[in-house]
Amino acid sequence: MLLDTPKLHDMIVWVWEAYGVLDKGRQWGYNGPQPIQVSELEAYCRMNNITDRSGLVNYIQMMDGVYLTDHREKMERKYKNK
Repeated sequence: MLLDTPKLHDMIVWVWEAYGVLDKGRQWGYNGPQPIQVSELEAYCRMNNITDRSGLVNYIQMMDGVYLTDHREKMERKYKNK
């Protein structure tokens, strides 16, 4: 746990919460985690009456891209050192 946990701006807490929910439903394959599917984003938006769907999709895809890149780089370092 971080001692100085950063505080999210109130305007984007809903995006972080959405990412947390969508990440739990992520599919995994032989190569690791798969991107969060747009169909899952659409379903989340419908279930939560989100009107700014394109905004949420953009935020989630950017966050997911960072996560997937970080995961891939960690795996490359792990197997490179074996």
